[in-house]
Amino acid sequence: MKALAVMAVISLLVSCGGETDTTETADGSNIHADSAGTAAPEPEEVEEQEPYSTLEDYSGIATRELLIEEFEQENLEHGESWYAEGTVSFQHSELTDPENGYVIRYLWEEDGNTLNSIEIDYRVFDDDYNVLNTQEVYSECGLYTGMPLEELREWNGGDFDFHGFKWDYEGAVIAEEGSKLFECVPRVELILLDDDARDPYRFQELWGDRRFNTADDAVQGAPIFVGRMYYTPSQ
Repeated sequence: MKALAVMAVISLLVSCGGETDTTETADGSNIHADSAGTAAPEPEEVEEQEPYSTLEDYSGIATRELLIEEFEQENLEHGESWYAEGTVSFQHSELTDPENGYVIRYLWEEDGNTLNSIEIDYRVFDDDYNVLNTQEVYSECGLYTGMPLEELREWNGGDFDFHGFKWDYEGAVIAEEGSKLFECVPRVELILLDDDARDPYRFQELWGDRRFNTADDAVQGAPIFVGRMYYTPSQ
């Protein structure tokens, strides 16, 4: 009877311990695994963020706080921009994207935090207004800074009007309703890139508060490009 009792206890211990397996590792320690075969959960994959590349990517940042959080203070310079012949000013933050070198200017509302608009210029200037370099930044609709006027006209599918140069509202494009220029998210301003010091008045007929059309004789052959793309959420 005593032998039978001992056997029963041993049998009970074996049945209770059947839920785990013990494996001895090379260093002599034991690893216990669930006999049910439940594997350790796989680590979650971290989704890699797509880099910023188009105007629309940058326009998704709606506040100054988010801009600082996304790109950090070291990549930003803050200041003030003046418009409307020096009668309107906005606080701005100028971003230099560390990934691609693009320079993007964010203009803030009166609260200094909410996005009013963003600007992307073809030419990048230093503090003394010397040209450091140029940049071709695209919109999702196909526009890009530095786009030649003839290419812009072909992209639009027809001629369009724009304002003259060398004044506060120079090169503003007048987009007709229904045109690609009207339907595209950013608006564009043109720039006259004539740096020939030998004849600084070569294209003087294109200067001033005047309205031109891409089909005008005076426009043909002039070095006119997309100088700025800008986006205003409220428009």
